[in-house]
Amino acid sequence: VVFMENAIDIWNDLRERFSQGDLIRISELQQEIYAMKQGTRSVTDFYSALKVL
Repeated sequence: VVFMENAIDIWNDLRERFSQGDLIRISELQQEIYAMKQGTRSVTDFYSALKVL
């Protein structure tokens, strides 16, 4: 996130990371992403957690 200038850059990065793969893994990732909550984490910490998926 530190190197990203705006939200669209973050979403584009995520799309590129997850654009390829099998359908089962894609479904698992979608479930994990939907279940994640930012809570008290900073945007940087939350984005970092998303990248680890």
